[in-house]
Amino acid sequence: MRSRAGRRAGRSPCRPRRLQPRAGQSDITAAARSCGLLAYGVHFPDLWGRAPSFVDRILKGGRPATMPVERASRFALAVNLKTAATLGLTIPQAVVLRADEIIR
Repeated sequence: MRSRAGRRAGRSPCRPRRLQPRAGQSDITAAARSCGLLAYGVHFPDLWGRAPSFVDRILKGGRPATMPVERASRFALAVNLKTAATLGLTIPQAVVLRADEIIR
């Protein structure tokens, strides 16, 4: 008799009936690696790079309510070709070429 862990070892974690949407991931690549098909969102390292300037202004006496809200200017796209193959899908070449991260 096979153990429970042994039964799980042979299974793909990205089986179609087990796919879960992963909203709110701070790392786009992590969202795609955790069996997501595609992940698109804000490139968080760029936003985090701006945070110290806001902290500096606040510590120097600036009021947060008067500081402008900045919109993201850089976005990231990750494509998981392994999940696409599991689902029997083909991702268009144009999408693959635009991807910042490709998981094979």
